[in-house]
Amino acid sequence: MASVVNLDGRIVPPRDAVVSVLDRGFLHGDSVYEVIRTYGLRPFETGAHLSRLAHSAERIGLVLRWDLARTAAEITRTIEASRGGDVAVPGAAPWNVGERYVRVVMTRGAGEIGVDPALAADPLAIVIVQPLSGPAMEEYRHGVAARVVGVEHTGPRTVDPTAKTGSRIENVLAVREARAAGAHEALMLDRDGFVTEGATSNVFRVKGGRIETPPLASGILEGVTR
Repeated sequence: MASVVNLDGRIVPPRDAVVSVLDRGFLHGDSVYEVIRTYGLRPFETGAHLSRLAHSAERIGLVLRWDLARTAAEITRTIEASRGGDVAVPGAAPWNVGERYVRVVMTRGAGEIGVDPALAADPLAIVIVQPLSGPAMEEYRHGVAARVVGVEHTGPRTVDPTAKTGSRIENVLAVREARAAGAHEALMLDRDGFVTEGATSNVFRVKGGRIETPPLASGILEGVTR
């Protein structure tokens, strides 16, 4: 099957995973999410990811549709439903072959149109599982291009940067600019011109035998691997 969607506990093909146009995740980005990869079809650091999901929800006052135990169980069930149907990808890194990309999305729900959160009803829980599309083996060997883009973290942000929400237009525009210039990843800056993070990644460097990464105080997302 490979690609499947768990929509409020019902596992369906992606084409049948229908969400209301009145859902606030669609209308306002009023949602939280996590992305998890698998190793050996086992999700990586589920506990840490779901703890961050709960933190994100708490920071924006969103009540999760499922508790964390139910969410973990639904992730496992959805991964199991995705087994089979993988297509061979030439040049893929061996540690990505047969693995899964898992995206967990929780929205505040649908309701009367308006920005007031009190208008929301029926919170929604979604788990999307599809084959992992990682960098090719050659890219692991030789690296990829990254570009400093004009989109900056001009902090402090309106939304807590530690909350991983569905409102990601800043990152979308950063990647758009980087890809237009032929780069794989966008590097984003703070208002002082220092690199803070990638549009889809945390940034690390090795200097003098030490691994360094920008501090959380710079307004970055606290990555699980970081």
